[in-house]
Amino acid sequence: NKILEKYPLEVLDFEIPLRSNPGFTISGDKKLNPELAKAKRILPWEVDSEGFFIIKLKKIDEVEDKSKDFKIKSEIKLISNLNKEIKVYTDQLSEKFGIDKNIWSEFKYIKKSGDLFFIDKNWEEKNLSLFNRLGTKLGTFDKHGNIHLHSFGAQFFENEISENVFEITEEKQVKDYFNGGIIRTSEISKGQKVIKFDGYVLGTAAFVNNGLKSQLPKSKRISEISYF
Repeated sequence: NKILEKYPLEVLDFEIPLRSNPGFTISGDKKLNPELAKAKRILPWEVDSEGFFIIKLKKIDEVEDKSKDFKIKSEIKLISNLNKEIKVYTDQLSEKFGIDKNIWSEFKYIKKSGDLFFIDKNWEEKNLSLFNRLGTKLGTFDKHGNIHLHSFGAQFFENEISENVFEITEEKQVKDYFNGGIIRTSEISKGQKVIKFDGYVLGTAAFVNNGLKSQLPKSKRISEISYF
């Protein structure tokens, strides 16, 4: 509704092959643009999916470009080459997980707070303040100056990782991992491991007394899973 108030746009009709509900035209006591009824609301319990809001908009007039004036103090710093600081961390990951050291030159890096992100070396953007998040998370730093591989980084480099891999074979272990739980095992050395199942890297896990604790991000965890 705010977008329609601010910009010259037309709401278009469209069809989707799923059960859906029209967009709201009233919110509390406030009347919204009646054209919002053309939007689609997909409800999770009606289609066995996540919830979605879909609307089709057409630009019908020009608007002033204010992106050059849009400046926010940004903590993001794009590191265009594999400098000494970043090389310390990539060398750690190569030694621990058997990743070819030459592959790191294919990326640019973003060091932000306690995390390290990576992005394709050919990506360019002068105004980094436009972004809240940028790149794929490679790892997280600890207080001792070491980097711990993030699950997203492990998934990306799955074909490069050859060491400190723990293969799981049981459906229960898969469920435990995706639940954020512990894979029970006594046959494991200390340290971080990459979890692999059926040829695929699921993510990383940390050694604990009674097994490996899932390090899959909470946003990716699921409580129910079936394997066929």
